[in-house]
Amino acid sequence: MLRHLATTMAAATVITLAAQSAAAYQVIAPPVASSGPQYDGNYSVAKLFDASVTDGDVGVTSYGNPDGQWAGFGEGPHEVFMDFGASISPSAIAYAQRSGDLADADKIGAVDFWFSDTDFAGIFPVDAPDTTATITNTTDTILHPYSLGGTFSGQYVAARFNAASPGLAINNPGGSEFRFLAVPEPSSVLLATLACTGFAYWGSRRR
Repeated sequence: MLRHLATTMAAATVITLAAQSAAAYQVIAPPVASSGPQYDGNYSVAKLFDASVTDGDVGVTSYGNPDGQWAGFGEGPHEVFMDFGASISPSAIAYAQRSGDLADADKIGAVDFWFSDTDFAGIFPVDAPDTTATITNTTDTILHPYSLGGTFSGQYVAARFNAASPGLAINNPGGSEFRFLAVPEPSSVLLATLACTGFAYWGSRRR
C-alpha cells in the first residue's frame, strides 16, 4: 500500500512538473526600435509589437483586431531590424499571422534570424542565418510558439520573413504580433523528476 502510494505521488508530481514546464514560456519585452518594409503607413513593422502580450497569451490569444497588423509590400522576403536596448537570450518565438483577404496569401512560412551585440546599421547580413524558425500555422491569428532550435543572444536582431505561399498573384505577407520567448532550462525539471523517482524507489525498498 505504501509502495503504491509513494509511486502514485511521484508520478503525479512528475506530470505536474512536465505540465508546468510546457507552459512556462517567458515573453521577452518588445524591441525599443524596429524598422522594415511596409505595405503602407497603416501596416508598419511597429504593428508587430503594438499589443499587450503576457506569458499566458502564448498559444491562446488571437491578435490583429482591433490591434493592427504588419504587412510588407509584395511577396518579399521582407527584412526587419530590431534593437532591444540590451542583450536578450531567446530560445523560441511567438508569432501570430495576419488575417489578410485571401486564405493562401499574406502568411509567413519561415523566419531567418541573425543575432548581434553590434548594430547592423541598416546593412542586412549576407552570411547564413544563426537559426530559422518554421511557422507551421497559417490558418488563424493565434500567437503560436515556435522553437529556435537553441538559445541565441544579442541586443540587435535582423530577421528575414519568408512567404508561406510564394508565387501568388496577390501576396503581402506579414503578421499580427511577434515576441521572442525565453524557455526555462530542462535541467531543473529533470532533477525534480529524478528526486521524485528516487523517493518512489526508496519508499518501496524500505517497506
